[in-house]
Amino acid sequence: MKATGDSEVYTLDNLKKFAQYGVVVQAFNRAGTGPSSSEINATTLEDVPSQPPQNVRAISVTSDEAVITWAEPPRMTLHGVLKGYRVVFWAVFPDGEWGEMQNITTTKEQVELRGLEKFTNYSIQVLAYTQAGDGVRSNVLYIQTREDYPGPPAGIKAVPSSASSVVVSWLPPHKPNGIIRKYTIYCSSPGSGQPLPSEYEANPELLFYRITHLNHRQQYLIWAAAVTTCGQG
Repeated sequence: MKATGDSEVYTLDNLKKFAQYGVVVQAFNRAGTGPSSSEINATTLEDVPSQPPQNVRAISVTSDEAVITWAEPPRMTLHGVLKGYRVVFWAVFPDGEWGEMQNITTTKEQVELRGLEKFTNYSIQVLAYTQAGDGVRSNVLYIQTREDYPGPPAGIKAVPSSASSVVVSWLPPHKPNGIIRKYTIYCSSPGSGQPLPSEYEANPELLFYRITHLNHRQQYLIWAAAVTTCGQG
């Protein structure tokens, strides 16, 4: 490259990021080029990685834990000294709302996400970072945690419908933790001498059940439980 005039400063543009260069200077005039100066070495500054980690994968291990793995971005796209990785993740609820965005920093190429919401969809991205900052995030990866035992049905009520029957109603659990397969309703009478409560089953679409053949003016205890593939809550 040539610089003319009296300037003693010249800027070299379009160099590679975080690369070492050797520089020499020569003076020239009409008679020709003079001797070269001693070579000096200079390294361009670091930048953020221009590509995300590769082969990002997610495995749901339990109802509240997942394992995320990946590989280092191509070395020539790091543009600096790799300091570590950041895993960004957030829950996506059935109503479309997003949970709080969280992140975990690590120097390894694997991380375990614990304490996740049960039977919940999560969006996950991974990025590499250097001293200059965070690089490009990977494409969003989707994963769903596994099913677990459901929470209790909400708002259970029992209303007499006749002298010998009661209608029991309820609402779905606040935390179903899976797909509700059925509801089990229990009915017992204290002091009746019956050691075990009577059991009744209701389809998951129904939120009520009519218990018949009860004794007139007899006190009963009634409760309900939801059931997923993991079992009864």
